[in-house]
Amino acid sequence: MRVNRKRLIVAGGVGIMVLLLAILLLRPSDEAQTAQEMAVVPVRPAAGSGTTGPGAMVSPPSPSLPVPASAAAQARPGKPAAASGASGPESLNSLAAASALLQIPAPQLDLSLAKTPIRVDSFGSGSYPLTDWPIEATVTTGWLDSVTVESPEKRPLRDDDVLVLAGWAGESGIGIRVSYVVFSFCGQVVGAVAVGESRPDVAQTVHPNLRNSGWHARLLVGHLPRCGESMLEAWSVNLAASGLFPLNGRIGLALPDRKQSSAIDSFVAAPVFKPGDGTPIAVVAFTVRARSLNIRRGPGTDFGVAGDLPAGKYTGYVLDSEDGWVQVIAGDKAGWGSSRYIELDH
Repeated sequence: MRVNRKRLIVAGGVGIMVLLLAILLLRPSDEAQTAQEMAVVPVRPAAGSGTTGPGAMVSPPSPSLPVPASAAAQARPGKPAAASGASGPESLNSLAAASALLQIPAPQLDLSLAKTPIRVDSFGSGSYPLTDWPIEATVTTGWLDSVTVESPEKRPLRDDDVLVLAGWAGESGIGIRVSYVVFSFCGQVVGAVAVGESRPDVAQTVHPNLRNSGWHARLLVGHLPRCGESMLEAWSVNLAASGLFPLNGRIGLALPDRKQSSAIDSFVAAPVFKPGDGTPIAVVAFTVRARSLNIRRGPGTDFGVAGDLPAGKYTGYVLDSEDGWVQVIAGDKAGWGSSRYIELDH
């Protein structure tokens, strides 16, 4: 069979033209393609999914998502879109709404930091006369070891400076512990702190029962009164919370004029500690079940004898106990006795 080459070439050219025309007819419009690429909307997670929070985004929104000019024109108020296909004005209206929804403004953060109140051990306006306490000045019960200023600068004291006091408190003869220390300045009780920090050096050099006799206190300069004699003193509170024993060590302070700085408003004063506060040791009755019971300076026969208690009934204090020994005070006698011979009366 003879093939007509001219007709074959013409037929091939027509086929190619038909194919190109079909491709052009099936290709989506530019606006529809843009809508498909840009229509990203918030998606609520399905029930039971791992995403938490209402309206959680599948991906973070773009801060500045562009809207095609044609879509913006279609979305103007007062010009409703006419019904048309997926690539018409209605589709572009939806695109504009989605774009506006995604452009959520960033929350306005308040970067000003609220000042955290600073608690101190001084009473502020709650200071009261030292004469409210009976002073038992015959025995010293510890030391005011140091006073430092809580400030990195070397300068005169200001009202917003904090004085850091450190020391220990306790009776050294038989190791009687105390629970509180108060501080006085210009004849006023200006602060108080609990005793109970570890002091192994005191246990080694003074008495083994005073291993937890340490304390630290923070007094605000602006809370201290002003007077001619500026001596800071510390006192231990007796077991009945009814009297004071002096601590060794007095510190002289040169204070500024009152209210040099308003920064003291950010400090919180401590609750006022007065006679009878705390947990006073109760008076108890006990019986000694021995003809004459030696009481010693510490809990054990390795300690020296501090006195003796004849057999009988006593009213006094039972202060402490350790390894079969109890610390007692009866009248003018105090020490550690074997618990086998001391019986509390109930």
